Amino acid sequence: MNILLIEDESGFIDRLTAASKDQEISVVTLAMVGLDKTFTGDAAIEQQLVEQLRRSRGEHSIDLVLLDTDLSKLGNGISQAACRAACQELGLPVARYTKKHSETQISHLKYLQRLAVEGASAIWVPNSMTKDDLDKSGIIPWLKGIQNGFFSLKKHLDENAELLTKPLGPVGILAHALKRPSLRADLLGYTAQNFFFFSPVAEEGGEKTSQDNGQLATRLGYWLYNYILAFPGPILNAEAAAAFLNVSTESFALPAIQGLLAPARYAGPFSAVGSYFWTEDLLDLIEKNGGDIATAPELKDAAITRVDPDHPESSAFYCVLTHEPIKRSEASATPDWIPSGAQVARIKQSLYDELGPLLSI
Repeated sequence: MNILLIEDESGFIDRLTAASKDQEISVVTLAMVGLDKTFTGDAAIEQQLVEQLRRSRGEHSIDLVLLDTDLSKLGNGISQAACRAACQELGLPVARYTKKHSETQISHLKYLQRLAVEGASAIWVPNSMTKDDLDKSGIIPWLKGIQNGFFSLKKHLDENAELLTKPLGPVGILAHALKRPSLRADLLGYTAQNFFFFSPVAEEGGEKTSQDNGQLATRLGYWLYNYILAFPGPILNAEAAAAFLNVSTESFALPAIQGLLAPARYAGPFSAVGSYFWTEDLLDLIEKNGGDIATAPELKDAAITRVDPDHPESSAFYCVLTHEPIKRSEASATPDWIPSGAQVARIKQSLYDELGPLLSI
């Protein structure tokens, strides 16, 4: 796996290079591809950047671009916005990061706001992964998981060329890639942002190319990771799955529950960077156990606590700001920036009242 690192601080370059050693990752720097120099010529910097990145991708077999948000020290006219735009044109997946760390509810709200503005051109690296000790931060396996997610989508499009000749749209193509035809109905609740995430990848009637597949796969990846996985609905992260089952996160982590839920585990693109579960499979397990997962014979000796003990057979919700299950009685009305398909995602009412106008994205 080859990563193009677009970074203006030598210290971070050295630390990432050292962390990636013996990890099956090669770090390609700006100096290695000639992007550390001042641009010359009559063409706009943006177009020169596109051409240079196109050549660099071929020469160095670049799989993923790791992009610093602040490139002010480069001094050659390159900005992170121009890099994102160039990579989007080329279908190169981007993981974007900042070295300024803040892990508050306000900072996560700003993260969600960034998804609403920039989620079609990059995946954000978790802040905790860009701290000083990159060897232990988890950034290397995370980058591998992200790249594998995009790669699997591209591979599926390459192996199923007929998908682009059918009127499936992003919903149908992604449902096919995830091997879940029934997912189409659920994904319709995420289509309000389709225009934001997708644009034509080839002239109508023209021959589709491998690059077209790469562009579409990258857009599908951004849509899946930044929108569908970020706002739990048909696919739930661990905390959202706990809420759906109305069990505490501590109970959800019990080996007995994890063993019972193993058949419902999501194994599609980006599954390597988090623990996810299929909602429809969890629902099947609930129905098989009389409407309450806690009554499963496999859990008879498990000490299970509830998110909402007063309503044990009702699902709870997942707060997208605290990343925790909350009672239905604690959930606010759904803000309009949470997609309608994200049926498990809410904001805790007390936070909604506290943050007020900030929640109007």
